[in-house]
Formats: sequence, C-alpha cells, structure tokens
Amino acid sequence: MKQNERLLKTVVDRLAKARIKSPTVTRLCWPVVPMLVVAGVLSVIALVALDMPNETTFLAAGMYLGAALSAFGIARKTIRLWPIHRELYDWHKIETLAENDQQRHVL
Repeated sequence: MKQNERLLKTVVDRLAKARIKSPTVTRLCWPVVPMLVVAGVLSVIALVALDMPNETTFLAAGMYLGAALSAFGIARKTIRLWPIHRELYDWHKIETLAENDQQRHVL
C-alpha cells in the first residue's frame, strides 16, 4: 500500500506542476537521457580499456544510444499529446489530492 501512495504522490505532483508549466522535451528527458549517455560512454571506455571485441563495444554503445533515443521519443509523443491529456484530467481531484498530501506533511 505504501508503494501505491508514493506513486500516487509522484504522479499528482508532476501533474500539478505540468498544469502550471507545460512539460517540455528537455524537462521530461532530464535526468534520464544524460545519465544514459554518461553510462554509455563509461561502458564503451571500459570495454575498450579491457580490450573487448569491437562487436561487444558496439553492442553496448547501441543499447545505450537506443535507450536514450527511446526516452527522447516518448518525451516527444507526450508533449504532442499533452493538450489532449490536459483537457481529460479531473484537475479538481488532482489539486485536492495534492493539497491533502501537503497537509499530511505539515502535520
């Protein structure tokens, strides 16, 4: 039950922020894409330093690049669909949940 409450709090917080300031690709990709790029670069450097076969190095680089591009693509789709989502959400309920959560932390 605690896990669901934490997930609900995260979603409600993000939606409340998104209502005030519309999401952007940069905000949605941060910090996931930079972390994937750093992890990919470090992995490639480590594989080259360990003198691994080129195929292994290219496979690792491709996996990290693919994950970063996938996250970027999902962010782009989310931005394009945001106007539709904004109209469908029950903002009164989201604001009520956000206020209740803030009151719980004060008490």
